Amino acid sequence: MGFSLLESIILLGGIQGIFLSSVLLFSPRHRKAANLFLGLFVLAFSINILRNILEAHGYLANFDIVRVVSLGMPALYGPLIYLYVVAAISVTATVKPNYGKHFILAAVYLGVLLSSALLGVTDWPEAERYPWLIGVFSLLVVLVVIQTLVYFILAVLRLRRLDHELELNFSSVEGVGMRWIKKLLLAFIGLFLIWVLVFGADLRILNVHYPEYVFQGFWLAMAVLVYWMGYYSMLKPEVLTFELQTTKKKSSISIEPDVVDRVGEQLTLAMEEDKLYLNSELSLKQLAEHLQLNAKKVSHILNSRFDKTFYAFVNEYRIEAVKRCLENPDKRFDKLEGIAYDCGFKSSSTFNRLFKQYENMTPKAYREQKLG
Repeated sequence: MGFSLLESIILLGGIQGIFLSSVLLFSPRHRKAANLFLGLFVLAFSINILRNILEAHGYLANFDIVRVVSLGMPALYGPLIYLYVVAAISVTATVKPNYGKHFILAAVYLGVLLSSALLGVTDWPEAERYPWLIGVFSLLVVLVVIQTLVYFILAVLRLRRLDHELELNFSSVEGVGMRWIKKLLLAFIGLFLIWVLVFGADLRILNVHYPEYVFQGFWLAMAVLVYWMGYYSMLKPEVLTFELQTTKKKSSISIEPDVVDRVGEQLTLAMEEDKLYLNSELSLKQLAEHLQLNAKKVSHILNSRFDKTFYAFVNEYRIEAVKRCLENPDKRFDKLEGIAYDCGFKSSSTFNRLFKQYENMTPKAYREQKLG
């Protein structure tokens, strides 16, 4: 029996995923630790898609080992997506030998599946003859679910810590790489939770039964994620090569009070007279070079004298510049987005969020309040 249009879309999604993983794993242009883990994640995800659609049509009937072992692909998702985040946000990311510990559960799970396949236990009715095997399999699935959720939380915590680190070094933190990682994490955990909450993580003991079209809808969602990854990486290829440059470690630094005061005045002049905040790409390194100082020293003084991160320090000046424009009758009809860009903001969403955070009202409401 041939594939329907929907099944063909799902099948092609899995094939595209294999191709994308090959690009990530073998292209010299993309030989980075981050893309190794991303490539392996896409590969495992795509194998799962292909297995679902091919098994539904009986094409894996004569390939018991492949059919059974491929059930273990979800055990790889958590460690791979976490290690991708770790490697992507690291300045000097390499594949380390101790990363192997993250795959212990996956190795055990795949080992149990392979052993059962070699013993001829390839279907659920056959497994029911071995209650202990069902118990082991069910326990491993539960552990995989818990592990994946833990790794997702760890990845989110890593990104939150990075957000703070970026604010110490950059005045705009809307990097394409950050958006890509956050969208990927959100899409993945959404699908994973559907798999767990709706389909019971494929645990047969839960006796979850749905019409075929429900499963096909979920497989389609998986394929759409692969299509999106391929489209996004083609539309914005920099997501495959980006590097986030941040300070590696905080170091203890001692500066004389008179130096703190003097540099503090220089920082104020750099904003108020030189108006460096108008540069939407302004970084801590650029500001330090403008002052002919060390970046770590400038960061320390921003924290000790102004009690602010670099991000907050610069964006407060941008907000004040915007407020002056909004209070100016000659700019009554200027677009808010244009004003934000002119005052150094790189993103309208960031501008609106920060303005409301500082003024407790929207830019539009502020203008109406001041100009009537």
